[in-house]
Amino acid sequence: REHLDALVDEALAEMEGEVPEVTRTAVPGAAAATLVDIAADADLLVVGSHGRTGLRRFLIGSVASAVVQHAACPVVVIRLPEAD
Repeated sequence: REHLDALVDEALAEMEGEVPEVTRTAVPGAAAATLVDIAADADLLVVGSHGRTGLRRFLIGSVASAVVQHAACPVVVIRLPEAD
């Protein structure tokens, strides 16, 4: 959670003055369904993606892909750096 908060803080600092309002939300639940619900009231949704392909994506699924397909607002997908 600390790492995620640091990434969001860094992104918000880079966009300072360029976006009117940003809301950071943490809620429990199935990720894709929860994000689609949040998107119903949002102007824009930004999600990260691990960039998995092939069998790993088939087995694990893609939250970002599901959100892009079902969200009511525009969705920006940012590929996250691979973990060490």
